[in-house]
Amino acid sequence: MVRLKLKDILRYGLEPEDSRDVIDMIMNIENLEAAALFREDIDSEFKMSLRSKGRVGVLQIAESMGGGGHMFASGAYVKGPYEEIKNSVLNGLIKMLNHG
Repeated sequence: MVRLKLKDILRYGLEPEDSRDVIDMIMNIENLEAAALFREDIDSEFKMSLRSKGRVGVLQIAESMGGGGHMFASGAYVKGPYEEIKNSVLNGLIKMLNHG
């Protein structure tokens, strides 16, 4: 799980879409099965990106939060307290890893 603030991305002269590169780099970690990136655009509003190497389908988690995408690369715009959103995604990923 990674949390980035949009203001920090912009401070370094990057574009909001550059956050995709961050999650792609994280997925290069050899033993990692899935990852979640939360780009906080404004307080308590996030662009969530989920990625998987194929063992875990992340689309179901994104759809449950009003998003979409593909089985192994999906996302959603979510509002709420970061810890609650993070825990919801983490619990979903753990459940899928244990049953997938």
